[in-house]
Amino acid sequence: MDFRTNDMDFCPRVYYNLIMALRATQLLMSSELPDALNAFAACFDLRITVFDEAGERIVTGGSGRQIPYCLAIKRSGAGRIACRDSDTTLFARARAEKRTVSHVCHGGLLEVVHPVFVQNVFSAYIMLGQIALTGRLPGKRGKLLTGKTAYTDAEVKNIIRLFEILVRYIVDHRLLSIRTDEKFELVMDYLRTHFRDQVTIDDVAALVGLGKTAMTKLFRSVTGKTFKETLIGMRLDEADRLMRESPERTVREIAIASGYQDPLFFSRSYRQMRGITPSEYRAMLHPAK
Repeated sequence: MDFRTNDMDFCPRVYYNLIMALRATQLLMSSELPDALNAFAACFDLRITVFDEAGERIVTGGSGRQIPYCLAIKRSGAGRIACRDSDTTLFARARAEKRTVSHVCHGGLLEVVHPVFVQNVFSAYIMLGQIALTGRLPGKRGKLLTGKTAYTDAEVKNIIRLFEILVRYIVDHRLLSIRTDEKFELVMDYLRTHFRDQVTIDDVAALVGLGKTAMTKLFRSVTGKTFKETLIGMRLDEADRLMRESPERTVREIAIASGYQDPLFFSRSYRQMRGITPSEYRAMLHPAK
């Protein structure tokens, strides 16, 4: 069976609309992305969707599993508006807080949204939806959820953790990327390998044959940030990863492994950018037993 074609119903018109949406948003999608979304959705009987910056749907995994309960809600104009407003609210929170957020929608199902930042540029939202919660199934149309798997709070927590891993995989393996200047791509490739080093804007400008002023303008035009802000963002993302995956490391070890020579400066930078200290973030990830 052609898993992607049958499950995702990629007819020529749908494919054309998808390509048009990608062009409009400057997003590039790997052919592996629909398969990854579809496989994840199938594992949990859920729906996972990529939306562009404007909140327009790009591609969905599990599109064949649009459940009767949600369809019934969306049959009325008021229901469709409520669904749209619910999504818009959650998107705004995810983008503002730059992390995974969730809420129980007006229909009583859990929705989870993760903002996608590609090359430190906000690019898309990925939403995980249609999550029924054990003991909290809606009453009025509840019979339409017959046969739908309901999850406990502990199970939902693990599903969200796997969802976050999937989003990181999508970004790290460029299943979703943005269309940028070719020279900028070379610079970002270099930074992904050398962000721990004491690299300067003069170094990367010389790498692609540009002057410092031109490189500064290029960073501003593509990311909306300075070179320094981009570099700090990459280092702090690495620090976040290390704190998630290596709880035994000290803050000093994490600072050095992320490209900071001075652990105190690392802590100040982290607090300035994240609003909390590295120690506070690590305590949230690994609470004391």
